[in-house]
This record gives sequence, C-alpha cells and structure tokens, in this order.
Amino acid sequence: MQKLPGDKLVFAIAGSIDTVDEAKLQAIIGLLQKISGDTDIKIVGKEKGSIRLILQGSEAGLAKLKELYESGKLTEVLGTPVEDVHFLSEETEAKSSSAELHNNQEILVQKIRSNKKDGLNLAKADLSGADLSDADLSGTDLSGTDLSGADLSGADLSDANLSGADLSGADLSDADLSDADLSDAILSDTILSGAILSGAKLRGTDILISLFSIDEVKKLASHQNINVPEVDNLLDEVEEILKISISEKYKIMFYLAMVNLYEVEEIAKITRHSYKNIHSDFNKNLGQYLKEYFYPQSQPLRFGITSLRRTVFSLDKKYFYRNNKDDLINILSNRLKENSDVNKDLKVEENIHDIHGINYPKVDNLLDEIEEDFKISKDDLINILSNRMKENSEENIHDIHGITH
Repeated sequence: MQKLPGDKLVFAIAGSIDTVDEAKLQAIIGLLQKISGDTDIKIVGKEKGSIRLILQGSEAGLAKLKELYESGKLTEVLGTPVEDVHFLSEETEAKSSSAELHNNQEILVQKIRSNKKDGLNLAKADLSGADLSDADLSGTDLSGTDLSGADLSGADLSDANLSGADLSGADLSDADLSDADLSDAILSDTILSGAILSGAKLRGTDILISLFSIDEVKKLASHQNINVPEVDNLLDEVEEILKISISEKYKIMFYLAMVNLYEVEEIAKITRHSYKNIHSDFNKNLGQYLKEYFYPQSQPLRFGITSLRRTVFSLDKKYFYRNNKDDLINILSNRLKENSDVNKDLKVEENIHDIHGINYPKVDNLLDEIEEDFKISKDDLINILSNRMKENSEENIHDIHGITH
C-alpha cells in the first residue's frame, strides 16, 4: 500500500498508557528517532487504555519503522514488546472495505427477500449477521457461505445446499431444513429449536457434539413420521409393567434409533456415550425390557439399537404415521409373495416366521452384514431391493432377497 502524504503511523506496544510515565514515552521516541534516522518523529496522539501512539514524521522515517517491524528487526523498545505498526490510512481503508462489504450484503438480502434469488450466486458469500428470517431459500446453493450469527428463524431452507456453511451462532428456530445438505456445516451454538430436519444430511456436522434435549428429539422424531404419543405410551407401559425406570438418555437413544438419521457412532456422540459400549448398554438398559414387554410375539426378533426401527415397525405400525419410508418393507414382502405365487417352482426360504412373510432374524443378519461390508444404510438397501424387484418382476429371482449371488 502506498503511504499517503501527511499520513501518520500507529505504533502499538504492550502495556497500558495509564502505567507508563511521560519520561519513558520520551525515551521511546528518542530511540525511534535514532533507528529511523528521523529526528522529526513525535507523538501527536495517544489512545487511552493501551500504549497506542500516533506518530508524525517524514515519509521516509515512518516507512522505515514500519519496514523494520514487518521484517522482524523491531520487536521491542526499551524492553517493551512491539505489538503492531501500520499507517493510519490502512485503518481508514479497512473501514471503507467493511462498509462496502456491508452494502453488498444488504443488496444480497434485498434480492433474496424480493424473490430474486434465482441466478444469484450465494455460495461462499458473506451473510454473517444478516436478517433472513422467514426468507425463501429453498433449493439455494449456500455451500461455504458465512451465515454466522444470521437470523434464519422461520426460513425455508428445504433442499438447500448448506455443505461447509458457517452457521455458528445462527438462529434457525422453526426453519424448514428438510432434505437440506448440512454436511460439514459449522453448527456450534446454533439455535435449532422447532427446526424441521427430516431428510437433512448432517454428516460431519458438529451438531452431533451438542446434547439434544428429549423435547428436541421428539420434535425431530415427529417430523420423521414417528407417532410420538404412541411411543411415549409404549415407554411408559414398559416402565410400569416391568417396574423399571428408563433414563432420559436411553429414551433419547430410542428416538434417535427410530428416526434412522444417524449412525450408531453419531448417536453415541449426541448422547455423550461410549461408542464401544453403546450396543451392549442399550440392550442392557432398554432392549432386553422391550423384548420382554413384547414377548412372546417378539421372541425371534431383536431390539438392538441398529435394528430397533424395523423391529418395532414389524410388530405394530401404530408407532409410525402413514407414508413412512418403512412401507418399503411391506412392498418388499408383498412383491416376494407375488413372485412366489407366479412361479410355483421358485425356491423360497423355509421357516417364515412373521406377519410379513419374511424370516426377519435371518434377513436382519443379512442386512447387518451388507451394511457393514458396503457402508450402505439398511433403508437405502431396502429401497434398492424394492426397485430391483420391480425391474425384474418378469424374470427369475434366484433367492428370497432378490439378489443373484
């Protein structure tokens, strides 16, 4: 940056101006005059609370002091550390840039609010602190955008790309984030009360480190088509009939397992539980009691944290609202039955145990193995199987799972 004519130099050193006497300041100026070769350097201003001196002198003398500081040759004066050296005009330029940035942000906000976001490039934009409450940002690319401290309460962010966005301290209360991509977004101190997160991608977000309250988890479950009142009744009856007390922590685990949005490792992070012990602890503190409650109907089924959703669905659909994704299980079961009726010679696995016509323990074990080997969620796998069976409805299907091994 070019030094402006008559520009002054800001010379900041450690300490407080209130604790430094005038004699020391004059000694410092004497030293600066000597090393800069400019005897005209003098103090023309001091800022209260810190030793931030405003110096005036020749262009060459002030420039030399700045150069010495930046090169690491001027790190202290009379035993006092030098903290910063810059021209006063640089501060003015920085303020001007800040004002320009603020004006640009206002223009972006105005365009968003006037529904002119189409074609607007908001990726990696600076919208920190912006008021975007109730704004329509559905389907918008906000990847890498700085939304820290922004007011997004009630905003429509459904299907928006927020991957890598900074949402720290932002207010997202009652915002619609359904099917939004929040992968690797920064969500520290973010307000999410009442936010709709159904279908949202949350991989890599630090929301997993935040401890959900039971009420927040129930809201999330409701948005994922879980019949919360019926589930609450179930847990109450388990406690009453079996004379046990289920802690809030395990109720949160139960709901998170039911919504099927998180991997087990993520549930462990949310509840601040040991990932190593979460399977055995869940079974010990809740799973075994659920099995006892549903016995003998559930005798061949498991209530593990990974199989909970499918097991509960297979026992009673009243715990889910209609149009739940687990309807895919019914589709798969019905399709298998249809295929067996069409092709009488089709070899179907024996010992069919349950109301859907599927040997759930064996299928469940298979799904666990495929999930582990191929890193694919069981719901996605069921969806793939259903689609594959639709495509091959007129062809021979080699086994009960619709897979040619």
